[in-house]
Amino acid sequence: MDEIIAVNTAIEAIQKRPGMYIGSVDRRGFDHLISDLIIFLIEKSDMNEVDYTIHQDNIQLQLKNINRELPLDLAITFNNSELILGFIGINALSEYLKIEFIDKNNQTYLIQNYHLGKIDVPPTSDKVFIKDIKLDFNLNKKIWKTIDQNIQYEVSNLSKIAMLKKGLTININHQISNELLSKVLSYPNGMLSHISDISQINKNAEKIFYFENIINGEYALEIACLPAFSEDRAQLTSYGNYEESIDHGTHVKGLLTGVSQALKKHLEDHPTPYKYKFIQKKLLKNLTGIVHVRGELLYCGPTKREVGNPELIPLIAANIRQPFLKYLKENRTIAESYLDLFEEQEAVI
Repeated sequence: MDEIIAVNTAIEAIQKRPGMYIGSVDRRGFDHLISDLIIFLIEKSDMNEVDYTIHQDNIQLQLKNINRELPLDLAITFNNSELILGFIGINALSEYLKIEFIDKNNQTYLIQNYHLGKIDVPPTSDKVFIKDIKLDFNLNKKIWKTIDQNIQYEVSNLSKIAMLKKGLTININHQISNELLSKVLSYPNGMLSHISDISQINKNAEKIFYFENIINGEYALEIACLPAFSEDRAQLTSYGNYEESIDHGTHVKGLLTGVSQALKKHLEDHPTPYKYKFIQKKLLKNLTGIVHVRGELLYCGPTKREVGNPELIPLIAANIRQPFLKYLKENRTIAESYLDLFEEQEAVI
């Protein structure tokens, strides 16, 4: 009895104050629910493909190749050590939800049917090896505002996740008013593929600086960048745990610090008659690239507009400095392009 009360309390808390959990009950909040669910599974499992189908009256998700033991109560358990807000949020805010668990033999292991967030008998919290999960749900119109159904919203929301996760494919099918629109989101080389596309140097991807490493066993860092050659072509985007850091943050400061240190050392090894003044803001305005850091305790403060953990600056700078110096040595033309940004000014570093 206590278990049922606890479950109902968690579900009702989300239903009464959904904005506290997903931000808003509009398009933005809905996108947050879907992306939260997908991000959790790509972080915690082997999932490499998502089928996402939007119909006039319902939404279907198939999450493929999870290959992990998961608790069967993931749609109602709120206070476990791994908060799966996507599942419980969809359950709490849907009129109905059907979850089908597929085992390693591609057979249906269990089907759960929820109505307004409730199920007759709460499932066990036991963990079972799951290969795929299928969700079929219809949002509760008494809670949600009108959500514009346009495939471009799904593409915009999920393309960054596909780009940041190498090997992930997201198949979007949008069937509204008997019209079927489809889009496949896939970046074989992740952010490297994306930067190669937007910089229009597809045949020269080797000139992009690419770095990937686990720092101190705590943070996963991935960077792809190159000089933009002009400020109007610069496009540096930064992310923390798959969420865009609108105001950048300490992970970008770490990148700029490491690049500046590498440029200084490059000048010591290859002196020129010119003088340089390295200004990080100018470097930031002339970079095209992506910076992504994953880990706990990234943010400091009430919002997630920027990654705020100060310890990332020296950690990232120290990890970037030597690889970037090697990159400059192997790409002298690129090195000159970076140095051109700061040429013929007072030599202050």
